[in-house]
Amino acid sequence: MTCDIFIRSYDGDNEWLKYCLRSIQRFATGFRKVVVVVPHGHNPPVGTAETVFHVAEIGDQYLQQQVDKIHADHFTDAEFILYQDSDTIFTQPVTPATFIVNNRRPVWLYTPYAELGNDESQLWKEVTGKVLRRPVDKEFMRRHPFCISRAILREFRAWVHRVHGVTAERYVMTQPNHDFSEFNALGAWAWFFMQPEVEWKRPEDFPTFVHQHWSVGGFNPDIRKNIEMALA
Repeated sequence: MTCDIFIRSYDGDNEWLKYCLRSIQRFATGFRKVVVVVPHGHNPPVGTAETVFHVAEIGDQYLQQQVDKIHADHFTDAEFILYQDSDTIFTQPVTPATFIVNNRRPVWLYTPYAELGNDESQLWKEVTGKVLRRPVDKEFMRRHPFCISRAILREFRAWVHRVHGVTAERYVMTQPNHDFSEFNALGAWAWFFMQPEVEWKRPEDFPTFVHQHWSVGGFNPDIRKNIEMALA
């Protein structure tokens, strides 16, 4: 069983990515390699332990980075892929076995929408139902990192093509108002069509292994201090 870490980033997140990669070096063992994907012309602060791919900037970058994530298996031949964001750092030791049960079922977290509030927590409910073409009653984007098999990625894209009549890339890139959530779509699709292939857990029943930040809010000395302490 092989598992690679996948990060889709860009120059604006370089300060965050630097610490994300340090956290991987500090806490993550047993992963085959770290794959970093950025647009052409961007230069991520990677070292010798990462493999970098550059992709063309085509259209809306918010949507394109999601397209790259649902095609992560095009950048690695690993059986499983662990997604990590640039502004998210590991805070304790992890291995592939942390996120993959019995070397075959990746852990995926979910929470029923009925247990969430009626504010932004409901944001992706209708959007995910739109791509799935059925009501979705669970939120599948609970926290990083996300782990998935290449088989699910491949089957999800094929299903989108059959049902919507366009490639998964075209479907995502033509959504108005950024109406797509990659991890909600993948999680919901796997729930409906490949449920036995995933180890489903509630967030309260699975430990937190990362500290998630919000890169849009900017980097400041307090954040740097806290991250340095976490990685000490």
